[in-house]
Amino acid sequence: MMGKQIVITPIVSKELTLEERLADFNPDVHRGEVMPVSEVVGVEQW
Repeated sequence: MMGKQIVITPIVSKELTLEERLADFNPDVHRGEVMPVSEVVGVEQW
């Protein structure tokens, strides 16, 4: 496989404004725990 290569480059995009971020926010998709657990850990543990 000599001579073959894959080049990975980042996609450069402009930074979104707060208004643009809020317009993209969908509460049905973006709410809730990202990683729900059955027990409390870390600073949440009292």
